[in-house]
Amino acid sequence: MAVGAPYVDYWHPWNAVGSDLTLRREDLAVRWFNPAGGWVWPAGEGPVTYYFPADPLGPQAFDPQLEELFFADAELIPTGHDDFTAFRVESPTAFEERLNALEPLPMAWSSEGAHLPPPKLPLVFDGRFALLGAELQEAVVQPGGQLRMLTYWEVLAADPTPVVAFVHLTSDGTDIWGQVDWLSVRADGLQPGDRFVQVHLVPVEAKTPSGSYRAMLGLYPPPNWQQRLPIATDSSEEAADRVLLGEVKVE
Repeated sequence: MAVGAPYVDYWHPWNAVGSDLTLRREDLAVRWFNPAGGWVWPAGEGPVTYYFPADPLGPQAFDPQLEELFFADAELIPTGHDDFTAFRVESPTAFEERLNALEPLPMAWSSEGAHLPPPKLPLVFDGRFALLGAELQEAVVQPGGQLRMLTYWEVLAADPTPVVAFVHLTSDGTDIWGQVDWLSVRADGLQPGDRFVQVHLVPVEAKTPSGSYRAMLGLYPPPNWQQRLPIATDSSEEAADRVLLGEVKVE
C-alpha cells in the first residue's frame, strides 16, 4: 500500500504521523510520498494499491511527469468514499521503461575524492539507498532561473531514520550557485526493493556567472546536515559523501 499526499516529509510530517496515531498498527509498511515532488513504486509481486486523499490538510498537487508515469499503469478502483481516490497498479511497466531508457550522466567525485576510483552506477549510500540513475532536464539555464533534475533510487534496507537529499549547483565542487534540500518520500515504511523518483528543483542565483556547472548530490540525516551518508567506492579504505552529475550551462 502507498499513500500520496502532502505533509509527509521530515519537516512537515503531519499526514503520516496522524495516520500512524490513528491506526496504531505495526504490521503495515505504508509507503508515504508527496506526489508533487516524488513517487514510490513498492517492491514485490502482485498489485499495489495507491491512495490519494481528496483534501489532506491542503491542496493536492502532482508533478506532471511523475503523474504521467504512474497513470500509464494505474487503474481506478471504486471506493464509495469522497474522502480519497484509490488506484491499483499491477505492474509498473512505464516506470521500468523510463528507467531503462535513461542516458547515463557523466559522474565524478568532488575534489576531495579525486584520488578515488571513478564513480559508477549504482551508487550505494550507506547501505540504505542505491542511486540507479539521474537526468538533468535542462542543458542551459539562465541566472535567476531553475534547474530541474530527477534522480531514480532503490531502497536497500528498511531503516526509518529520516533522510534528505541535497543538490548544489557548482562549478568546481566547492562553490554553490543554487541549492535545494528536500526528499518527498518518507523513509519510514520503505522496504528493500522499493524504488522511487525524486524531483529536484534547484533555483539558480541571479548573480551566477556564465559558464559550465554540475549538479552535486548527496544524502544526510536531518538535522545533522554535516553528517552525510557515505557513498561506497571501489576503494576498500575510503568512501565519498557526494557526487558530481552531468553538466549544465548558465548563460
